[in-house]
Amino acid sequence: MDQFLKGALSAYIDTVYYPTAESVSYKAPFESNIPAESNQGPLANVVTWHKEAGTINLTVLHYSGCDYVGNFSKPGGYNITLNGRSGNSIIAKGCWLVEAPQHDQVNGTTELSFGTLSMQFVMAS
Repeated sequence: MDQFLKGALSAYIDTVYYPTAESVSYKAPFESNIPAESNQGPLANVVTWHKEAGTINLTVLHYSGCDYVGNFSKPGGYNITLNGRSGNSIIAKGCWLVEAPQHDQVNGTTELSFGTLSMQFVMAS
C-alpha cells in the first residue's frame, strides 16, 4: 500500500504531461549564511550568502507522438511540476539539464537529471 501513497504519479515539464516511473529522487536547494572573513579574521555582523543548487532525477515513460529528443534539446530553463500519489507536489522553476538525457528505446524511457535553485513543496490538504 505504501507504494501508492509515496510513488510518483506524473510530471509536467513546461506544461507537457509525462507519465513517470514510480521513483523520483530530489535534493532541495540549500541556502546558508556564513560569517565573512578578512585578513584580520571574521567580520562582525557581516555574512556571505551561499546557495547550493538542488537536483531532480526522474525517469519518464514514452508515449506516442511526444518528441523526447526535441523537447529536451532547448538551451533555456524548464519549469517542472511533480505530482505524487499522496497528493503532494513539487514545483521547480528555471531548471536546467545537469547532463544529457539518457534515452532507452527498448524500454521506452528517458532518464532526466535537472538542477534548480527554486523548489517549492505543496502539501495535500
